[in-house]
Amino acid sequence: MCTVTFLPKENKSFILTHNRDEHFTRGVALLPQKRFTDQITFIAPIDSTANGTWIATSEQFTLCLLNGGFEKHIPQPPYKHSRGQVIIDFFKYNNIDKFHQTYEVDNLEPFTLIAIEHATRALHQFIFDGNKMHYAHLDDNNFHIWSSSTLYTSEDILKRKNHFNSFLEQANYTQEAIIEFHTNKFNPLPSEGIQINRDNILKTVSLTSIHKQESISMTYIDFLKSQHEFIEL
Repeated sequence: MCTVTFLPKENKSFILTHNRDEHFTRGVALLPQKRFTDQITFIAPIDSTANGTWIATSEQFTLCLLNGGFEKHIPQPPYKHSRGQVIIDFFKYNNIDKFHQTYEVDNLEPFTLIAIEHATRALHQFIFDGNKMHYAHLDDNNFHIWSSSTLYTSEDILKRKNHFNSFLEQANYTQEAIIEFHTNKFNPLPSEGIQINRDNILKTVSLTSIHKQESISMTYIDFLKSQHEFIEL
């Protein structure tokens, strides 16, 4: 459950920033570090409960996953595995077409996967609605915001888009500015902002911002442990 923004920059660079919203019973995640799978090196935090991840970056790809598809669904466990495994599984293919054509999504809970190819900044969106995978090639010259359908109503999502559009009017597209946007509550009720805290039961537990330019870096803020991590690939 999360909010994600995409900011295109000059020379095919970009900034992808992600707020992770979780229930208070979820274990605290492991801080991001370099990890290895199928001869691919990537940077990612790891969920201590399911050993998966919601965001990662490698030399070739940046990926992030939101819980839910087009609309809120009723969970029907048991599932084959956690959605947090999807990004790690992607690196076994390390190719958009192969992943799209052969990845088996049967008996997975609905999710939205964003994948960015570093060489071209091609922006790909996969939405699994519980029955079918829907693919879209998005405009990487445009700005984008996504909000998890499992947590936010259509009204909430529209409010967030409006907040994002107001941010874009300022024409300040630095990483520092978008991190400030992601940590802003905007309204007297914190549940209506970008960073949330719903009665200390459901809250924004961390923020991850990936900046792809000549090098690739990940900035990670753990709000629960008040820790700040910066790592380059």
